[in-house]
Amino acid sequence: MSVDRKGRLLASAAALVIAAPAVAQTAQPATPPVQPATPGTASDATGAVASSEPTADAAQTTPSAGSLEDIVVTATRRTVNLQRVTATVEAVTGNTLKAFNVTSVVQLPSLVSGLVVTPAGGNNLYLRGIGSASTGFNEAQVASYIDGLYLANPTASITSFNNVERIEVLKGPQGTLYGRNATGGLISVTTRDPGDKTRVDGSIGYANYNTLTANLYVSTPLTDNLAINIAGFHQKQADGWTTNVFNGHDVQKSNENGLETKLQWKPTSDLKITGSFIYDYNNRDIGYAYQVYPGSLGTDGTPYLGKYKIASRIDASAPTSIYIGTLRIEQNYGFATLTSLTGYQTSQANVLFQNGLPILGQVAAGQGASYNQFFERNRTFSQELTLTSTASPSSRFDWVAGAFYYDDHLKLQLDTYNTCIGNVCAPGTVPNRINGLPSTLSGSVYGDGTIRILDATRLTIGLRYTDEAKTLAGLTTPLPGQPNSVAVLPASTILYPGQPFAGYPNGIPTRLHFDRLTYRVVLAQDLGEDIHVYASHNLGFKSGAFNANAFTNPPVRPELLYATEAGVKSELFDRRLRINAAYFHYTYKDVQVRSLVPPATTSAILENAASEHVDGVDVDFSAALFKGFAINGSFEYLDARYAAFPGASLASPKASATGVLLPGATIINNYNLAGFDVPFAAPVSASLGATYTFDTARGTFSLSANDHYNSPYSMTVDGSIRQGRHDLVDLSLNWTAPDKRYDVNLFVRNLTDQYTYAAAVVSSNFAVVPGAPRTFGGSLGFHF
Repeated sequence: MSVDRKGRLLASAAALVIAAPAVAQTAQPATPPVQPATPGTASDATGAVASSEPTADAAQTTPSAGSLEDIVVTATRRTVNLQRVTATVEAVTGNTLKAFNVTSVVQLPSLVSGLVVTPAGGNNLYLRGIGSASTGFNEAQVASYIDGLYLANPTASITSFNNVERIEVLKGPQGTLYGRNATGGLISVTTRDPGDKTRVDGSIGYANYNTLTANLYVSTPLTDNLAINIAGFHQKQADGWTTNVFNGHDVQKSNENGLETKLQWKPTSDLKITGSFIYDYNNRDIGYAYQVYPGSLGTDGTPYLGKYKIASRIDASAPTSIYIGTLRIEQNYGFATLTSLTGYQTSQANVLFQNGLPILGQVAAGQGASYNQFFERNRTFSQELTLTSTASPSSRFDWVAGAFYYDDHLKLQLDTYNTCIGNVCAPGTVPNRINGLPSTLSGSVYGDGTIRILDATRLTIGLRYTDEAKTLAGLTTPLPGQPNSVAVLPASTILYPGQPFAGYPNGIPTRLHFDRLTYRVVLAQDLGEDIHVYASHNLGFKSGAFNANAFTNPPVRPELLYATEAGVKSELFDRRLRINAAYFHYTYKDVQVRSLVPPATTSAILENAASEHVDGVDVDFSAALFKGFAINGSFEYLDARYAAFPGASLASPKASATGVLLPGATIINNYNLAGFDVPFAAPVSASLGATYTFDTARGTFSLSANDHYNSPYSMTVDGSIRQGRHDLVDLSLNWTAPDKRYDVNLFVRNLTDQYTYAAAVVSSNFAVVPGAPRTFGGSLGFHF
């Protein structure tokens, strides 16, 4: 860590101690009041049960008029007042998402500091710099859950529905509360359960780029103890915000449709059975429209063409279908609630995209050397049992125990073709197909308990043991080519895992086994009714993995994340000001990273970086200044660097001795990247929002504004592509009719039309995907 960065970090930490008694994050701008759960409630949609520790205290501190309302979260597997959670959590309610027109995970970072989402081949998530662009062949370090179910494919548009009750972002390892890997944290989405009254909520909207959206939610009781709800959404952006100059087509478009339904039966007061089904279809090329990075050349000499301009022989497409079914059974035994969650998921995607930018010697300038067709099919079965103690004001011990079974099977088929005009084809590429069949079988048991040592002192200890086996089968075969790709088949070549390769005379293994005991320890102290502090230490674990797209790529080793955190939470001035803060330090070993630079060829490789060190500070606040006016803010400072990464590839553009850029392959040098910035870890990220609501005889008006800031950060492992400093300002104006049956929402995102990058890649060229420009529109809602 540099002296300058150390000084800034120490100054930030000192400011925390002096000015900010707080921990876990608060709800984001425009968040309406969320009432605490009633003690003794069996559970909510996540299977969480009311915790004696927070609800007892929350019941004693009823907010006064004009003060901030309690915020309740459940991602810790208990129904807990956010101010008593001994971890960093940011909660965003469904009304906040609506107020700021946040309709996808890609837009969520505008409300959550330290979160980065890159829509390249799926939604790649980063929290506090922890994450990787591994979608397609390796599970993410930041997990996604919906109603307590771990999502094997995080591409699902789980935030586009209008039935989202709350999104919770947990930062740091969560292994002792969840059975699946969550090294860097998780995003937990809770959707509405059917109610005991008929309700209809819908909206239809239109925005620039010829974008039409529609949402509908219907909930109704069928009998006294049986109810159903259905939520559907449609979103189509017909015009893209990027132009393919090769064919004149618009790209970066989307077409999405989804359906979710829940059927809930309560045969007794202590038993609840919920069945749910989710269908999601999306076909979006956002994240695939790569253009030449400014300051570099395509290897045929193609320069940066300007903002929102690419040159590609084909238009990318990525039709993806996802089906999710769950059965949740919750039985209250008085002393505890047993929850069984059974889930089955299947998905498939058929992605067509250009592989690499133009190369020297191509049949025609401005045409890619090759293109890929990627087919992915996923089938996952999971079973989780959780037993959670029931809340009691007199209880001194609060606990959760669980077991998790996970069986996942993937088919990853990668077809690579060279481009041709007639019988003249680009050199160097022989059409071939890689069929990879990886599978994962995992079992884990976990427990997490909090004991009240003294009236104001609590100790939490959590453990999880995981036993996991991974296998890989597959083959590589030549292809005859497609209509624009003519090739002569070479002699039959079949490659498979375990076959000897150059450099690996014994081949790569076909079966891996991992087991690990992980833990968390937390000591929490109440310094008063509204001030709480804690210190914690966690060990996160993510097992090793195969690269099913490259059979010559040895599997990566497991990664370990040692996380230490200290925080303080407070509510001041009769609970009109809430300040939360935390300091954290990570030691991250055997980090799994993805690379497209050599020795990678037509597909990415997986490799282990030696280690990372991450130090940071999270701060957030909420303030109710006067009736109808509230402000919210969050701030994160990160110093995230590789402690060691020997033998890594360092890429640079090819240039003459005088510095003039030259066409040709990217220059690659072996280098130890120790001291280099970790990608997608902005040193400073912050958001500041304000909401003003006032009533009139003609209805209620609400004006919301939010500014999300990021300092410059690296987008690649070697730092060769960087995202510049940017402020993204979002505005919205809402009107609700006096009878609450109709509302109108007007919005603008990226008000100042800042040019950003959504994704980046370094292979034989430097390429980026532009982020969304200014978008604006409106919607009409109805509620009965």
